[in-house]
Amino acid sequence: KGITMFIVPMDSEGISVRPIWTLGGGRVNETFFEGVRVSREAAVGDVNRGWHYITTHLDYERSGTYAVGLARKALEQVIDYVKENGSGGGGIGKDPLIRQKLARLEAELEVARLLAYRVSSMQSNGLIPNTESSMTKLYTHELIQRIAHSGLQIMDLYGMLNRKSQRAPLGGSIESLFRGSVAGTIAAGSSEIQKLIIAGRGLGLTR
Repeated sequence: KGITMFIVPMDSEGISVRPIWTLGGGRVNETFFEGVRVSREAAVGDVNRGWHYITTHLDYERSGTYAVGLARKALEQVIDYVKENGSGGGGIGKDPLIRQKLARLEAELEVARLLAYRVSSMQSNGLIPNTESSMTKLYTHELIQRIAHSGLQIMDLYGMLNRKSQRAPLGGSIESLFRGSVAGTIAAGSSEIQKLIIAGRGLGLTR
């Protein structure tokens, strides 16, 4: 037997929610269903097809377009910071290691953009981007972590100041992104899950 999906009001008897606060200050939840009774009329779609519905919609959730935009904004902020603090002979904009780091991140961001475009193109043509969505999610969310980490390194110790500090570079946005980006590699399927999908469905490797 498969899984059947139901629409259940969250205030139904037997449902309890335990909040979990993430490193980035966001909230996720543990949800418990204990003796919850559901009417047959509350079923979504066909009986025993719930897992198919869930995995299909996860492909759309993992499409990555919004994540590419987040990565672009963060990288532009870091580049602007380097430009503003790069004047003079000793400016950080003259540091070859920083210049190479930013150049590499820009190239990686272009890869993420094209991956997201491929997913959008498939969706526009009525196709379900299964492996392609996993590739986009895996690459883009780990790229966001690399951008945030690089930003903190470039800003030195000041980069670790949060939004509450008046001395925090860029208002603490990169520090906040660094902490919040951890959830991106877990939610909607962890990076490890995405690799298994790519290996199994994309490369045809059996378990």
